[in-house]
Amino acid sequence: MNNAPFIKEVASKDLLKATEGFETEKQNRLVIEREVLPIVFVPGIMGSRLGRTQKDKVWDPDSAWFMFTTYGRRKTNAEAKKAQLIGREFNQGHLQVLNDDAEHKAVFANEIDTTRGECGWGGVSWNSYGEILKALQEREWDQSFNLFYELPVHAFGYNWTASNGMAGEQLAAYIEQVVKGYTDGGRKCTKVLLVTHSMGGLVARSACLLHGAKDNVLGVIHDVQPANGSPAAYWRMKGGFERPHTIPNLDFIQWFRNPVKMFNHLQGKLVNNEILGVGHIAAWVLGTDGEEVTALLGNMPGGLELLPNKQYKNNNGWERLLELLDSAGNMAALPKINPYEEIYRSDKD
Repeated sequence: MNNAPFIKEVASKDLLKATEGFETEKQNRLVIEREVLPIVFVPGIMGSRLGRTQKDKVWDPDSAWFMFTTYGRRKTNAEAKKAQLIGREFNQGHLQVLNDDAEHKAVFANEIDTTRGECGWGGVSWNSYGEILKALQEREWDQSFNLFYELPVHAFGYNWTASNGMAGEQLAAYIEQVVKGYTDGGRKCTKVLLVTHSMGGLVARSACLLHGAKDNVLGVIHDVQPANGSPAAYWRMKGGFERPHTIPNLDFIQWFRNPVKMFNHLQGKLVNNEILGVGHIAAWVLGTDGEEVTALLGNMPGGLELLPNKQYKNNNGWERLLELLDSAGNMAALPKINPYEEIYRSDKD
């Protein structure tokens, strides 16, 4: 008599319906085929590390000294910043995502297994997104889910100066590559989960709706996706970025109160991995006035695509993102119909 148990293998999704085929008066064993469901994280604007080549970096928020010496010095003007990030004129092939390198590995070598660079983690800013990637990898939610699915975490860096359409096309190709990588290894993998932040939501939307990735995506989780644009993008082009308030005042009395701090502030000295006087990266890199910001964002399709479109409404349902008060105290609100013609292309102040 054969006492070997009857073994039936089923996919996890088949557990939602009655399982048939078991034998009576015999030991039965149900084996659940554990599927691979990759999580692909898509960062926001300025969240991917970029370079002209792999050895010629242009943007690396994880390297404070590089960012300061390249963009943060007071003598570095808008023209110099534009030459770095854009070149003479915009070319979508000007920049590429930096793969993991020795310097960047040192940033998170003690935090994670550095082989995670193979999953694209090295292409995004660890200082900005490291905690998110670790949380996704550690998965402290319901552990029973892990019985049915393996959820490796990938990160998709992209050239955020270029259009979301181009990045979306590349994301769609990357998703196919990820799925194929697991299936070629003999694993069952048909779809991915997308987790996005800010502009990354626009990239994911482009990938799914314009470039055919929808069939390979099980679900999408967006965090602050600017679905119809962000008024802050327009405001920055007009008013620039504010410096953080932690910078000491440059009045004469401060030199008596704290001369060392004042000297370090003017020199941009690196102290305990913090560059005194540099402030937030966006403020120092993109500019503190409209002229500086427009010199950069105005030449980046990705940045321009963050401007509010015709469908934009604020939390109160108000469609007019710009409120103006003239010298007589009269209030005007725009756009009445089209923000592109009434605001962005208008040469009126």
